[in-house]
Amino acid sequence: MPIQNGFQLLLLMCALLLLPFDQSHADGYLDELIQQSRLLRLAGHSEWHTLLHYRERHDGDGVISRADSANFFNAENGKYDPQAELEATLASFFSNIAETDKQQNPQCAFIARYQWLKSRLHFDQTRLPEQTCHRFELWYQAINPAQITLVFPAAYLNNPSSMFGHTLLRVDMPQQDERTRLISYAINYAAETTKSNGVVFAVKGIMGGYAGYFSIMPYYEKVKEYSDLENRDIWEYQLNLTPTEIRRLLEHAWELGPVRFDYFFFDENCSYQLLGLFEVARPGLDLRQRFHGWAIPSDTVREVLSEKGMLKQAIYRPSSLTLLQHRLQHLSDTEQQLALALSQGNLPLDEPRLSALADKRKALVLEAGYDYLQYQFNTGKWQREAAAPRSLGLLRARSQVPVQETIPPLPSPGHRPDQGHETARLALYHGWQGNEAISDLYLRPAYHDLLDADAGYHPGAQINFLDLQFRHLHEQNSTVLESFSLVNIVSLTPRDRFFKPVSWRVSAGLERFQLSPDGNRPLVFSVNGGGGPSYRLGNHQLVSLMLEGALLADDELPAGHAPAIGPSILWMWSDIESRWKFQLSSQWLAYRNHLHRDEVDHHFQSNLQLDKDLSLRLSLRAYGEKEEPSEEVRLGVHWYF
Repeated sequence: MPIQNGFQLLLLMCALLLLPFDQSHADGYLDELIQQSRLLRLAGHSEWHTLLHYRERHDGDGVISRADSANFFNAENGKYDPQAELEATLASFFSNIAETDKQQNPQCAFIARYQWLKSRLHFDQTRLPEQTCHRFELWYQAINPAQITLVFPAAYLNNPSSMFGHTLLRVDMPQQDERTRLISYAINYAAETTKSNGVVFAVKGIMGGYAGYFSIMPYYEKVKEYSDLENRDIWEYQLNLTPTEIRRLLEHAWELGPVRFDYFFFDENCSYQLLGLFEVARPGLDLRQRFHGWAIPSDTVREVLSEKGMLKQAIYRPSSLTLLQHRLQHLSDTEQQLALALSQGNLPLDEPRLSALADKRKALVLEAGYDYLQYQFNTGKWQREAAAPRSLGLLRARSQVPVQETIPPLPSPGHRPDQGHETARLALYHGWQGNEAISDLYLRPAYHDLLDADAGYHPGAQINFLDLQFRHLHEQNSTVLESFSLVNIVSLTPRDRFFKPVSWRVSAGLERFQLSPDGNRPLVFSVNGGGGPSYRLGNHQLVSLMLEGALLADDELPAGHAPAIGPSILWMWSDIESRWKFQLSSQWLAYRNHLHRDEVDHHFQSNLQLDKDLSLRLSLRAYGEKEEPSEEVRLGVHWYF
């Protein structure tokens, strides 16, 4: 016997001595099972690796499990050694530990592993008695699963943990309808944190500084959190999983209940970890191998649904804010003023202008006033003591109007999040800077900018990460790194009489800066941010005004750094399907701290979507020092993949 195998067997025998066994059933059967598992090479089987969350190490030397809890493994080195873990797991199944409310028999604690090994090795139950897993069976019966639904709450820019969206699973009971599904259970994976500071969360999340856990909770709690508190629309994808696949998924979810994973914001996040449940449910999917470096929720949804026959039905669940805005669109300007004043308590319910309205219009005003008051209460704008009597009064007044339906139902958006453009992008441009021909190459891993087609995305939102730009100067025959954007986020939310959000933007990265007229353009570190109001001009136009601040840092700057402040304005127009967009922006920044100069950036862009993952973009730009700005004309093709 090789020394390594002999040492593993010695460790295994020591472990066996520490476990309570029913010796009458062991009788060498464990050795037989181990030998059989080696002959079948089960430790190298993809399903075993999926159950233990193994992946190849970055250096290519073996595997490592993504799970970070010692109690997930039966072997001391089980995190790195699939063979040792398999044999120690087989040994643990001979334990006769009785199940209590504080402990489980290993056959129950690792029930998915037990069932898989049983199906491969065909356990002789006279020699390895099968334990009754009362706790699991009671839990399974309470959940009463008939269907699995993949749930996608849309992106929420004001929370770094959810700026790309989120995914979770809902376990549906038999014969549920859209309302009773709220009492179903949800399987969620998230970072365990009490931090409310978004910057702290983002930094620690990127570095794996949080523990991530799976949890099971009533679905209505998540709906209330996303729809009412964060005002996020929800998409629910009902999946075609067989009863056997659903059982395997839930058995593995049971195993993962107490298990800690290091949470990483970009890759090992909520969406990535849920893919492991699908891989266990339907062996051979291998979904996680399709993601390297980052896993964006909408991309993971797209991959799950790409499996033939996986999608049964998609359901759109609008947030309370979306429903309220839909209702307000059916009010005239005068009716909106009435609804707002009634919700704020600035008008009595017997206001003559309200009484003079036709019943249908009166009902609509009262409903809008009540819904807006509830929205403000849910978002913390009003305390219960002030909101409750006013809400009751509006409801009482509405009940006295003999009208049922006041507005048509809200239609579902034309495109689901999984039907939008792919999130990675390659762009090729050609044009001129002054009189010199230039060619630009862009590579963006993630994920959407303001000029990209909005289908499947949140209008007015931009999130770009790690966007690289290389420029080739044809006359000089040289290629340089023109810019590297670490992060570029823009949130443009229009204001009206009901809602007063602040639009904002933030960016950080490297960019070329024209430091002197002789052509010296060092690559400097730049941070920019600002905020201000945005307004709609009709149905397809948006204008945004911001006060922005910037900071440049580089050794070639006179003081090593240069702060700036100034205004910016942006105007956008898009057609009804956002396939064709125009954007005109202008920024003026006054730099100080030994760099006394004014910088401008006037930029016109147009984007025409040719196909879902292909667009044509025109860029006309004048930027640089105010007195002598550089001029660019470029035409480019964007390919999304």
